[in-house]
Amino acid sequence: QGGLRLTMQFDPADSVNRKPDALGFTKEQREAVDGIIADPGGVVLLAAPPQNGRTTTLYTVTQMHDAYTSNVQTVEVEVMRELEGIRQIAFDPAGDEEYSKVVRSNLRRDPDVLSIAELPDAETAKEIAGADLERSRVYVALTTESAMNAVRMWVKAVGDPAVAAKGLRGVIAQKLMRQLCGN
Repeated sequence: QGGLRLTMQFDPADSVNRKPDALGFTKEQREAVDGIIADPGGVVLLAAPPQNGRTTTLYTVTQMHDAYTSNVQTVEVEVMRELEGIRQIAFDPAGDEEYSKVVRSNLRRDPDVLSIAELPDAETAKEIAGADLERSRVYVALTTESAMNAVRMWVKAVGDPAVAAKGLRGVIAQKLMRQLCGN
């Protein structure tokens, strides 16, 4: 009914490689993001609709932490680009281990920063909420339309509003805006 559709990705590694200034934040938004990043510990939700730069934002925010003075890790289903100095764990969905157990295993290694590219189930959210969030910053990328939906999804996945709210330090929600060619 919708007709044919073609999606082409010429250089996937380049598509997620952005400097913080290239994300399009206003000055006030950038200051708020810098404040969230400077505050150690807790959970920060990164929300965006499908195909709206969620992975790009996750990679950029993760790289804003100094990987040489901090233990920075990611858990991803598909590693889009190698990040210098950052330990990237590629989750194998066909393997025997569950996503929540991979996340728990990495949280037990006391990372300073752990970026989680997916939140596939409530068990993963409960593992994150039950971790030592005073010492570890956890970024959780969620596919949703707004910041409020991200908070709702997080609370629902954790199952207990008090536990979900205890470690939550911020929400960064975005939507990609197309820009017409300057030519």
